[in-house]
Amino acid sequence: RTRHNNYIMLDKNEAVVVEVTANRYAVRRPGDNGEDPGYIVATNHFVANHSYDANNEKTDFPMTFFGDDEYAPLSATRYYTGFWQAKMNFGKLDADKIRKIWTSHSYITKKGELVEMITNGKEWIPANLASNTICSHDGGYPESYIGSTTDTKIATVDFNQVRYSVGRPCEYVGAPRTFDLHPKY
Repeated sequence: RTRHNNYIMLDKNEAVVVEVTANRYAVRRPGDNGEDPGYIVATNHFVANHSYDANNEKTDFPMTFFGDDEYAPLSATRYYTGFWQAKMNFGKLDADKIRKIWTSHSYITKKGELVEMITNGKEWIPANLASNTICSHDGGYPESYIGSTTDTKIATVDFNQVRYSVGRPCEYVGAPRTFDLHPKY
C-alpha cells in the first residue's frame, strides 16, 4: 500500500470496497454509506467514517481525512453520481446500463441534484469540460484525448467477467474488451 486507492472485492454472495492509504484502510459493505442493501458504489473517493490502523485495530479515524468532499470535489461528484444512479436504477442495472451511466456528461450532487452546466466565472460550460463528471474531458471535446478519464471497468459477477474500455467512455467504439474470470481446469 503506497498510495490512496479503492479496491472492489466481490463474489456471487458479497461485495466490499476497501479504501486504502499507505498506513490505513477501511472496509465498506453495502449499506455502510447510505446505499440500500444489495449494492455498493466505488469510485476514487473516500467515504468511510472509520479506518483500521497499522495494527489492524478498527478506529473512529475516518478515511475522509485523506480526501473529503471539500478537499476532493471532483472525485466526490463522480461518487455521488454513481451513488444516485445506483439508487434510482437498483434492480434495473446491467453492464450496458452501467456503461451508459459511465458515459454521462452531467453529474449528480450529494443532495441528488442533476448538474449539466457549470460556470468558470465567465461563461456557462458543460460540466464534463471541467472534469466534474464520470466521463470527464479535461482537455475539451472533441479535441484529442490528453487526460482525465482514462478507462472504465464493469465487473459482472453473474457471468464472471470484467468489461474494460480504454479512454473516455463516450468515445469507445465497439464491444468492450472482456476478461473471462472462469477458472481454467
